[in-house]
Amino acid sequence: MQQIKHRNKITAVILSLLSFTLIPGIGQLYGGRLAKSFLFLSILFITALSGALGIMSQLLGAILIYAIIFLTLLYFAYDTYKINTQKDGMKLHWYNRWYFYTTFIVIFFTFNWINNSILANYKHFRMAATSPTLQIGDIVMAKMNYGRNPGFHLISNEFFDFPVIVFSSPKYEKGSFVFFNQKKENGETKTFIRKIIATEGETFKNSIKVPKNSVLVDMHDGTQTIVPYQNIEGKALYILWSRDFSKIGSSVRDTSNLARGNTMSKNFYIGKTVLVGISYYDNKEKLKSNKQIAGKIIEISKNKIAVQLLNSVDIFNLPPDVSALQPAQPGILNLKNGNVKSIEDPDFTVVYNVYENQVK
Repeated sequence: MQQIKHRNKITAVILSLLSFTLIPGIGQLYGGRLAKSFLFLSILFITALSGALGIMSQLLGAILIYAIIFLTLLYFAYDTYKINTQKDGMKLHWYNRWYFYTTFIVIFFTFNWINNSILANYKHFRMAATSPTLQIGDIVMAKMNYGRNPGFHLISNEFFDFPVIVFSSPKYEKGSFVFFNQKKENGETKTFIRKIIATEGETFKNSIKVPKNSVLVDMHDGTQTIVPYQNIEGKALYILWSRDFSKIGSSVRDTSNLARGNTMSKNFYIGKTVLVGISYYDNKEKLKSNKQIAGKIIEISKNKIAVQLLNSVDIFNLPPDVSALQPAQPGILNLKNGNVKSIEDPDFTVVYNVYENQVK
């Protein structure tokens, strides 16, 4: 005859929290539901397989996997509390023993470790700077590449403190956007996202030879930087989240494509702040004067980029080529000959040299 036992409500609450945050299925096992307790292990296996097949490389795939995991955790937490607070109590089974609970926990963490090892190949980054396709706060999904050579690598998992093993096979192509780390002069390490313009062994504009296990990226300020594989975090895939809902799911693309004046490009620039530097030269190319203008972009057409000056209703028109706008570094910029004394964290900068009636 099976023994009937009433579970303590406090224990049920604790198990419910554990089922949602740490060990899904343990509450079902404690409550006499062996099949349900192993259900989550099956779901872990399915999500791991999905990650291995590359489903996370598409937005819908990532949403599907995240939704399945979250909803399953939510259900397990609710179900744990429900079955362990039954008025009639529960029947104890042969597996309601401490050593079976321990075995289940070991099996769960083994499956979870394998799952994290596969899903660790994907990671999202929150943008801290702006660009023609990305805004501050945008979250970008990336396919991670660990190590400078293909093979298995031991890394520290982002969500837990224990390491996982991942298989990495770095493949970089021109036109791809990559996240990489670079040390600044003050010793601080900063993460950038930039476009690859040449890969290992190639020569860029007959002047820069890209060494082995490295790529050459465009730094958006007219310079190029060689980035070793070991500094590359991963390849940008698509925008996972943005305040501009129309951008969610779109791939991270070459900014030159957006500079051709399409609708997405124009919508992106409207409302952004820009710092304009203008130098005026005479016919002998001698500098006559210069000035700086800080304002907000209010209109883009085939003939102009209209900028409303800060603290003013005046409008200043720029040439219509949005590709000239370069992402600005965050900080406070002081203006010597400007319409305002300073501007904080402008979105873009642009420089024009004016020779009589010609802009170069």
